[in-house]
Amino acid sequence: MDVEWLAKRRAKLNAQSDVEIKAAKMLTELGVRFERNVPVRIGRFRHKFVDFAIAECRLFIEIDGPEHEESSDLLREWEILNRRRKWQFLRFTNDEVIWRPDYFKREVMRAVNHIRKVRERKKKRHEQRQVPEVIPFVDLDKFREQDEHLRQIWKFG
Repeated sequence: MDVEWLAKRRAKLNAQSDVEIKAAKMLTELGVRFERNVPVRIGRFRHKFVDFAIAECRLFIEIDGPEHEESSDLLREWEILNRRRKWQFLRFTNDEVIWRPDYFKREVMRAVNHIRKVRERKKKRHEQRQVPEVIPFVDLDKFREQDEHLRQIWKFG
């Protein structure tokens, strides 16, 4: 199974479409680190190859060509992945990447910046959390002496 999976990945990497190559160039221009054709496990024994993955932001980018059809099974798989692994998904058509490159860049950067801001807010909130004070060591002998003293004051006070 692993050998077959590696062969599929190599074949996918070697057979990239012109649109994927153009998208990769645009992502490189944006200064975003990404991986191409990342295998993602769906279910127990199934894998799907996602066109691009930005691990820093937990973001998948899928470019759908004319052969891809909006099927409910595919969307359900995306939803399951999104919930389980907490990855965000951006989906673009070939036409959007080719004819509207500014839109593609803008949407990717909007998602990346949003995810980075959310991460920073969480980090700040975590740092601002009040750490409970450590209860100081109590010397029991001293405590007993003070307790005795207070009892005497209250008795005769």
